[in-house]
Amino acid sequence: MSKYVFPEEKTFIRPVDMRKRYGENYDPNIFKRWADQGRVEKLRNGLYLNTEWTMESEVDAFTLANEMYTPSDVSTYSALQYHSIIPEHVFEVTSVSTRKTKAFVHDGKRYDYRTVKSELFFGFDVVTWRGNTYSVATPEKALFDLAYLEPDFSDPLWLEEMRFDTWSLSEDLNWDNMFLFAHKMNMKTVYKRISLLLEVYDL
Repeated sequence: MSKYVFPEEKTFIRPVDMRKRYGENYDPNIFKRWADQGRVEKLRNGLYLNTEWTMESEVDAFTLANEMYTPSDVSTYSALQYHSIIPEHVFEVTSVSTRKTKAFVHDGKRYDYRTVKSELFFGFDVVTWRGNTYSVATPEKALFDLAYLEPDFSDPLWLEEMRFDTWSLSEDLNWDNMFLFAHKMNMKTVYKRISLLLEVYDL
């Protein structure tokens, strides 16, 4: 229908935005027509991806991760790899959210979301990228989240096998903040796990 203008400049297109734009003239079937024409791909209810958009780098997957499940920010393994604290390429995108644990698969890539308490949903940077933004945990918060969520963090052998970058651990992280996080949240287990990491890597 000619009265609808396809928002070509948008990466993510939402019915709620179209309703605001067209008011009582909004036709909910427009997204089905656009999907049939190959112009959009449904990511979830209420969220469509402009098919002209292409993924060019790992951080493009971060923008998808943030949009597919909100509120969320990229953390744990993905954020640690992003900050060069762990060397291995992470094939899935790992995030934390105040909502229930969830997982999606899009275009062959898995997107995992782990639940954290609302008071632990902090410590991330918002980065502008290709006309969108993505939220990614700071190095300290990414490591804190991993210590909080990963039971294997209590295993010295597992910590060794993770091959954390010693220089990054010693130079890039504010350990006072790390221990302050654990102390303020009264998380003795996290405190012990962080202490064990320092011991294993002789820091």
